[in-house]
Amino acid sequence: MMNCVLCDSPIRKSFQTNDKKNYHECSSCGLIFLDCNDRLSYADEKARYESHQNSPTDISYRNFLNQLFQPLSQKINKDNIGLDFGCGPGPTISKMFQENGIKMDIYDPIFFPNNYALKAQYDFISCTEVVEHLFDPAKTLNLIDLILKKSGWLGVMTKIYDKSIIFEDWYYRKDPTHVAFYSKQTLETIADMMGWKCEIHSDNVVLFQK
Repeated sequence: MMNCVLCDSPIRKSFQTNDKKNYHECSSCGLIFLDCNDRLSYADEKARYESHQNSPTDISYRNFLNQLFQPLSQKINKDNIGLDFGCGPGPTISKMFQENGIKMDIYDPIFFPNNYALKAQYDFISCTEVVEHLFDPAKTLNLIDLILKKSGWLGVMTKIYDKSIIFEDWYYRKDPTHVAFYSKQTLETIADMMGWKCEIHSDNVVLFQK
């Protein structure tokens, strides 16, 4: 029997969408995740990311990131050091913090594989549009826990799924690089698993405190 890639509970519900993609839904934590056989190849996934036009000079993108920047910036102070985890090819939220006098490192497993960042300790970490791409969210969350200081903050941006959404028709699901989908139940489970506190600020912003 397959187990959940987040909480490791046995999976008892699987389904296929009209575009022939296979998903599994965890009854314990609520995570919905794409079957590993339906994922893009590494080359296709990387090409998809490289096609994104996100950059620090894009005002609309900065406005989008501001949804996380504002609540997260209220949790930290000027002498804190942060990490933009999964920053992609055009790191932007790190620039926004730096413009406000706050030091921030960057890390991305494809574009900025900065191994130093994975050995340091941070007061806060941002994950903007990252967790929906994770094949193994439990492994990544444990890594983040190791590099996040006690009482530090993790800011996450991802569209939060709820039962009012028709999953098959959901635009967020249709991005071929999106493989994991989190509900409020899932986020609360993450907090319980990791021993963190959880603040859900909107339908796409959540803050965790270690």
